[in-house]
Amino acid sequence: MKNLYLLAAMMIALSSQTLSQIQLKQHTVNETTLTGNYQASKIMSLQPDISFNESPVNHNMHITSDGEYYYTINGGSANSGQVNKFDLNGNLLQTFPITLDGRGLSYNPADSFLYVSTYMGDIVKITNLNAGTFTTVFSGIMQDNQASFALSTDGSKFYDFFAGTLYVRDMTTGGILNTIVGLSSGTGNYGGEAAVAVDSTHIYTWNATNQTVYKYDLSGSFIQTMVLDSGNNGISLSVANGYLFVSKDGNYNIGTWYGYHLGGTTNVAEHDKNFEATLFPNPTAGKLMMNSTALISEIEIFDAKGAKVHSIKPNAFYSAIDLTKQTAGFYLYKITDIAGNTRTGKLIIRKE
Repeated sequence: MKNLYLLAAMMIALSSQTLSQIQLKQHTVNETTLTGNYQASKIMSLQPDISFNESPVNHNMHITSDGEYYYTINGGSANSGQVNKFDLNGNLLQTFPITLDGRGLSYNPADSFLYVSTYMGDIVKITNLNAGTFTTVFSGIMQDNQASFALSTDGSKFYDFFAGTLYVRDMTTGGILNTIVGLSSGTGNYGGEAAVAVDSTHIYTWNATNQTVYKYDLSGSFIQTMVLDSGNNGISLSVANGYLFVSKDGNYNIGTWYGYHLGGTTNVAEHDKNFEATLFPNPTAGKLMMNSTALISEIEIFDAKGAKVHSIKPNAFYSAIDLTKQTAGFYLYKITDIAGNTRTGKLIIRKE
């Protein structure tokens, strides 16, 4: 209890610093120093850490997660549109018919809804997944009719990429907040020229023809090239549950999703004491997500008096947290990785 009271006393000074039980296999990674335009950078070859099959009816387009489940969307015809829901082991739980010709799919933690970029460049909000209802947020806004899209981790922005140019747009107005040019990609919609994935710290584009992913920081500065072992659908590039996903398109048959973990390690001996962990959104109305570069064993939430009010043991790099039963106010969080390293910070819950 003494440590908890110390945590509470330090609240003002603190600053913010479920693949549940899933079987993860160690990366097979080969690194080679490059020269020329990519001097001092590295090329990394990755094997998938998770994979599962899906029957998309037509094409395996995009995948997202709310931290508890995976959701995929197909594309090819709105008449056969569907969203599939999987558990975090890749087992199909339910299929939801919806009259959308999907390209991109993203979960928004700010309002807990799924958003879709469609063929012909619309952005729509799925208002009721069970009923298959949706509303158009922006009509024809994407640069390319075939573009998938990505939401920022706090849901305030969305990313619109085509042929080397990335627009960072405001999720409320659709206005362009930033333009980044010169990003690499393949050619054609199935080559990856209209696909982008984003996590809390990086932007990813790719050339699906040679399965090469280009990693940038959020300002567009090049970091690294990664060659994936599997996946060929250029539109499918996605980030979900701390994994970079691509699909091997079923093309009206069975397709496969491949997930590659891009940071951290499942090996206790290799865990970094300086690992990064983020809770977002913060402030929150009660539902938030945890994203980490380390495998997290426990997340604990304490009130201002130091009493533990919530805890989960995700054994994951990414997890949903539900604090909707807690009252508004200041809280402390403590995130512990599997090696016992911790991160602490303050969390604000606001009620409208």
